[in-house]
Amino acid sequence: MPDRRDHARALRELDGACAGLGYPASMTRFFRAAAERLPLLLRDRASLQEVLFPDGETDTAQGNYRDSVPSRWANHAAASLIAGESRRTTPAPLRVLEAGAGVGGTTGTVLEALGDTPVDYLFTDVSPFFLRTARDVFGDRPGLRHALFDIQADPLEQGLEPESQDVVLAANVLHNARHVGRCLAALRELLAPDGLLVLVESCQEHYQALTSMYLLMSPAPGEQEWFTDLRAGQDRVFLTAGEWARQLDAAGFDPLPALPHEEHPLAAAGQRVIAGRVRSHGARPDPGRVRAALAGRLPPALSLPRIHAVDDVIRPTDPTGAPC
Repeated sequence: MPDRRDHARALRELDGACAGLGYPASMTRFFRAAAERLPLLLRDRASLQEVLFPDGETDTAQGNYRDSVPSRWANHAAASLIAGESRRTTPAPLRVLEAGAGVGGTTGTVLEALGDTPVDYLFTDVSPFFLRTARDVFGDRPGLRHALFDIQADPLEQGLEPESQDVVLAANVLHNARHVGRCLAALRELLAPDGLLVLVESCQEHYQALTSMYLLMSPAPGEQEWFTDLRAGQDRVFLTAGEWARQLDAAGFDPLPALPHEEHPLAAAGQRVIAGRVRSHGARPDPGRVRAALAGRLPPALSLPRIHAVDDVIRPTDPTGAPC
């Protein structure tokens, strides 16, 4: 167990460690502030949002999701994939849904890569705060729209249509999903045949996240567990690149190679671009028709479940590796 002296030494070394990862000074201040408030954060007597967005400013979050070296590389890799997709869909506008766009750390790079390409770009987040910020940052960029969207809820009940998108982008957000398999299946249903899903995800645990970002994903009062997927009962948040590939495959995607490759100098940072293309599958049932058939058979008081068609089911395992 570290003592006060070890803690003081770690804080003194924090500037150098962050600089080595290419983090701007704002991220160093964030990690320091989170460490200083950790006892209050653990007792829910302080909010991490207050630390991440001091006085409503987004500089700290921009430093993490846009300005750090791993994030810049990942954002450009994701933007390159999406720009390449635009050449497959011409002359029609490229339809892009960005889920959990947040401070737009990835959005700006993608829009820059798309240039003058005609787009219908739907910038979404669960919070109106980020939509207001996006309007200030990106202004009246042609083809850019804004909407509230919650990855935990059914997309169809939020006004989105099946097969209405050519690309779905989710940067540093899908690890928040309580069940990644259900979330991926729901996003796949929004994609047109042969559509592309692009994720930016950290694929390894960092102690900085353990004492900061993790605190954004606390169970609601009365709940013991946030995650209900393969991470249930495990002390972790992030999936490995291999686990993402298996989840994509089960949800009906053909996974693409994760970027950067293992020998790349930035691979040690853990940030990856995970992508998959919708798999052609003529025998998959239509969730809408299944839901309609159930509507007349279930008791009126019983709410209809969310229904998704998947190619496989990945069950959680206990610490020994046995299925739960």
